[in-house]
Amino acid sequence: MFPICNITLTVKKTSPNSYPSYKDTTLGAYLKRKRLGLKMTRVGCSRLFDVSLDTYRNWEWNWFTPNLFQKKKVNDFLGFNFWDDKSQSLSNRCLMYRIDYGLTQIQLAELMGINSKTVIRLESKHPKISNEIVRKFKDFFVLNNKLECK
Repeated sequence: MFPICNITLTVKKTSPNSYPSYKDTTLGAYLKRKRLGLKMTRVGCSRLFDVSLDTYRNWEWNWFTPNLFQKKKVNDFLGFNFWDDKSQSLSNRCLMYRIDYGLTQIQLAELMGINSKTVIRLESKHPKISNEIVRKFKDFFVLNNKLECK
């Protein structure tokens, strides 16, 4: 008989209803903590967000993130804006504006009269954005009370 055959491994299985660690700051952890705190099931949450159970589960497991139209519902559910990094950067303000008003990058670009690729570059913090475009964004957000000019 081999020495390895006498070993038995046992591991405590975690409960599917266990709270994620508070050190975990992912969207999935926040969603699960809130859901369990409200004593809701995943099915109940998926109905609340008007998505399939699989979609909601994928959010909790951090496999996917909600689309733009669901992000506002997620923020309302959590009680805070998960995507706001509090930086007041132009890219952050742009994303916050789009979430607040339910605009796609293409819709915001059309509203501002610019190319949609410019919005994508701004939100991804692309290093090469012209001063003219930056000024255009700042003017737009100042007019819409979404950014203080500094």
